[in-house]
Formats: sequence, structure tokens, C-alpha cells
Amino acid sequence: MEDTQIKEETLFSVSRLSYDLQKEFEVVDKQLAEEIATPYLQTCVNSDELQEYQKHVIIYADNKMDELVKFATRKFNDLKDEYRNVLTSKNQTIRKKFNDIVRETDNPDSTWRLYEPFYLPKGEVEKEGHLYVGESSLPSFDLDGWEIKVIDDEMQKPGFKCWIRNPKGRAESLCLRRREGSEEIPFYPDFVVVSEIDGELSLSILEPHDPSREDNLSKALAMIEYGKKEKMKVKRLELIRVVDKKYIWRLDFKNSNVIEDMKAVDSNLKLSNLFKEYNER
Repeated sequence: MEDTQIKEETLFSVSRLSYDLQKEFEVVDKQLAEEIATPYLQTCVNSDELQEYQKHVIIYADNKMDELVKFATRKFNDLKDEYRNVLTSKNQTIRKKFNDIVRETDNPDSTWRLYEPFYLPKGEVEKEGHLYVGESSLPSFDLDGWEIKVIDDEMQKPGFKCWIRNPKGRAESLCLRRREGSEEIPFYPDFVVVSEIDGELSLSILEPHDPSREDNLSKALAMIEYGKKEKMKVKRLELIRVVDKKYIWRLDFKNSNVIEDMKAVDSNLKLSNLFKEYNER
């Protein structure tokens, strides 16, 4: 008897909720000057989701855009996670479309995945230790003098396993976002280094960069933001300068003291001073 009563009360509550939602939707539909509500409902292909679509319109009409953005972000992330594993078996074109969509968001994906085949641009400098090889066992790259010096230094570190040239603008590329004024710009760090310490693999993301360029600060800030969100085992996240063609100066944005000191850095000059502070000790 009690079970029957509970079921009846539950059905009544659900019916009442559906009725109240429908009434509120009808009111909103009349309030909206543009034809928004009904066309939006027509995009719903699953009748079980109709009430959710009605809620979207009500939130929009009530000018609660922050709530709508939060909902849309959660929904987008759910779909991204749902389909990512499926896409690993798809071709390069489909994977690129997926990654392009993900990178258009304000909160780009912080997890990097390597795909096969991996793009290897041909250059003039042959270099060993790369994770992928081309037609020969020793691939060649376009590497500047300071980039060669950084790779050579990395290969001498304990636990070094391999390095990866991060190609620009590819589906398989590690992409960060940096800001120039109000504009967001894709940023592809030059190298990823894989190391093994005590049986554990870790990654180091390295960006050797010319100190005279205006984008130094924006790249540093982008690396800090990425470090807060990344879901991989990133041990080092470094902006690097080669000084006097022989000294390698590093700022590691996995270092809490560096991150703290960066709060006072608002110009390339102050960034250069921070490089000196951490590397002339």
C-alpha cells in the first residue's frame, strides 16, 4: 500500500514539474521578440531531451547567460571526452577537425595525444634521439643553433629517453593559447622531452626563444596557465634562452617560486630580469 502511494506521489510530482515547465516555456516563448524558442526545440531529435531544451530557452530568456555558458561548457566537455577515444581510430582529416573545434574554445584541451602517422618535416640538421624516425633511422630537422644546444643538453640529463619536435598547426601538435591584447593566438612549444626516473615516465615541455621578440611575456603567461590545467605528468615547463651562445638560461613554470615571482612581471624587461635572477645565482 505504501509503495503504491509513493509511486503515485512520484508520478504526480513529475507530471507537475512537466506542466510547470511547459507553462513557463510558453510564457517565455511569447516574451521573446525573435523567433528563438520554437526553432530551437525543433533541433531536438530525442523526445526524451525535450524538457532539457525547454530549460535552455528559459535560462536564455531570463538573461542568465552565465548559467547557460556553464551548462554549455559542461556539455561540450562531456561530448569531447565521449568521442575522443573513438577518434583515435579515425583518419588524420577527421582528427584534425575535432582538434580544431576543441582549440576554438576558451578552455582548450590540456591533454596531449600522439597519433600515427606523426608529421616529420624535413630539414638540414640530422639529429638522433627523436621519438619518431622518417625513411632513414636518423631524421633531419630545421633547428636553430640554440635549439640544437638545448637538445644536446637534454640528451645528457639523467633518465633521458627521447625528444619530440612539436610541429606547428597539426592535429597531433601540442597547442597552448597565448594572449596578445584581446586576441588569443595558438602557441606551439618547440620540444617535448620524455624522461624516466625511478621507473616513472615524465614529460618536459620546452620553448627555446629569442629574448628580443615581443611575444616572450605572452608565451610565459600561456605556459603558466597551461601548467595549472595540464593532466599529464609534466615535470618541467620551461621558457629557455641561450645567452652568449653557450649559457642555457631557464625559467621553469612548474616551480612554485617562479610562478609566484611572475605575478609581478608585466613586461619583457621584467621577464628578462627574472631570467637573470634565477640563472645568475
